[in-house]
Amino acid sequence: MNNEIKNLIAQADKAIKEERFDDLMRFYTDDAVLVVKPGL
Repeated sequence: MNNEIKNLIAQADKAIKEERFDDLMRFYTDDAVLVVKPGL
């Protein structure tokens, strides 16, 4: 995986951990769908 992708994933993970969901949304398209597995 290249460094740019790793950096974007790290930024998204940080936004999740800090509960900055508005910032997190910039990583997704308007028609993105969130799939959550039971127990996670």
